[in-house]
Amino acid sequence: MNIFYDHQIFTEQKYGGISRYFVDLIKEFDSENNLKLIFPKYYSNNENLKEIPNIKIHPYIEFKDFFYNINFKGKSKLFNFLRKLGVFKDAEKLNKLKSLEIIKNERIDLIHPTYYSNYLLDLKFNKNLPMVLTVYDMIHEKYPEYFHDSNKIIEEKKNSILSADKIICISENTKKDLKNIYKIPDNKIEVVHLHSSLNDKYYKNENNKNIFNTEAFLLFVGNRSIYKNFNFMLKSIVNILREDENLYLYCVGGGEFTLEELKFITKLKLLKKIKYFPINSNYKLSSFYSNAKVFIFPSLYEGFGIPLLEAMNYNCTIACSNTSSFPEVAGDCAFYFDPTNHDSILKAIQDALSNQNLISFYKKNMITHINKFSRSKTFNKTKKIYIDLIVK
Repeated sequence: MNIFYDHQIFTEQKYGGISRYFVDLIKEFDSENNLKLIFPKYYSNNENLKEIPNIKIHPYIEFKDFFYNINFKGKSKLFNFLRKLGVFKDAEKLNKLKSLEIIKNERIDLIHPTYYSNYLLDLKFNKNLPMVLTVYDMIHEKYPEYFHDSNKIIEEKKNSILSADKIICISENTKKDLKNIYKIPDNKIEVVHLHSSLNDKYYKNENNKNIFNTEAFLLFVGNRSIYKNFNFMLKSIVNILREDENLYLYCVGGGEFTLEELKFITKLKLLKKIKYFPINSNYKLSSFYSNAKVFIFPSLYEGFGIPLLEAMNYNCTIACSNTSSFPEVAGDCAFYFDPTNHDSILKAIQDALSNQNLISFYKKNMITHINKFSRSKTFNKTKKIYIDLIVK
């Protein structure tokens, strides 16, 4: 039985939770005899794909990245010349053509698009191919004002949802939102929880260097877009950072601070208290979780929230929002707060730093709670969905 994964998320993401989800599934398929994964040689700069030795990926340079925000006379002529030489690739277009070619010419038993584009739907119906779609969250539907492309994504997502034979939701909360918004029947949806690939092996295999200069720090991981609630959280904990001269906030990943962010941090008089670190290895990321005083996750909404599992894998104290999927994923392992209330955030993080009884209680719970979210469970549930559709 041949399962087809397309290019979408691997063209879009260099890093990211969705590409990580599919890479882990691809790695599990390597040990399967009765299911074969069709995954062609795409143009991609995705870092997660590098973990798969038997898949050859062509790296590429996007013209918009190479000459980002640089304008000069003859720019378009230079671009066309370099494109003809093959220096720049329209990776999205090339990968889409390759995906369509494979589905047309090879035996495919099931397709599982990696995101919401509708380009496969005509072939799906013409060849009567079963399709599985993973829905990660309903963030664009619930907070459309936070994204410039919400209308486009919502339209394509809705078409894909209505066309899919089975929908995987990564949490019960995402399933609830999906049913409320699109009125999808319960029997069309399966909840398959995610897992964390970042586990104890990374830190134990590291050379155990102290990269933190003995500083105590709070930890924020990932991008700081509006719904991630970073600025609101920061304003809530100003006094914690100001009053303890030895405590810092480390922001890991998500890109360098923008000029607007630096202005905001300066206005709060926290410029010397907040440090940015790029994520350039799993070893380094695991070290942050292992050494942090508290991991803070203040998002207004998450479809799942893999960083919660990452923190648990390193027995890191967690303070997080009490909304959407957070209680489902973090269970009795976190100090919760209302992400729209300054006092609630402040109190939760103060407790996470000082309430030793609760800290010990939550950390003890992590040891068993994390077992609910394993790589084998994610794969086996997904595999069963595939087989049930193919043999139906």
